[in-house]
Amino acid sequence: MEFKQKDPNKYTEIIWGKSGGKPELKSEQQQAWLKAFSSQTQEFSYLIDEIEGSLPETLYNSTLFRNTPGIFERGNQRVKHYLDGDGYIYKFSFASDGQVYFDSKFVKTTEFIQETKANKFLYRSTFGNQKPGGFLSNLGDLSLKNPSNTNCPFHHKMTKF
Repeated sequence: MEFKQKDPNKYTEIIWGKSGGKPELKSEQQQAWLKAFSSQTQEFSYLIDEIEGSLPETLYNSTLFRNTPGIFERGNQRVKHYLDGDGYIYKFSFASDGQVYFDSKFVKTTEFIQETKANKFLYRSTFGNQKPGGFLSNLGDLSLKNPSNTNCPFHHKMTKF
């Protein structure tokens, strides 16, 4: 996946902080939100070889899973709300010897796969994106994309992470 540099002036449809604020504050808020809206475009797997301090032994032989939105752009389109981003799961595995491993993967829903292949949004999302075709195409369509970005379900597929 390849994404272009973000231009905060391009995203005027995104609401930046409180209305009526000073232009300097609005600019600072834009920059801060763009960092939060930065897409993660890669999957990772590595040993964390630098740890400051020591880990509590209660973490040994355990795993921490986290889920977050990870992709905020497709082609020249951008989501309008943070929670419309596609899911990205990462995990920290704490070994019995105190080593920590990091792994991350995209949640590859059917919609994610289709939109990645098309390099554009194809489905309505919960908080703001509409599917292509304008108002009439979206009118009466109550189906929503599954972004899989807020929960880590535990079932047989999770163990294959």
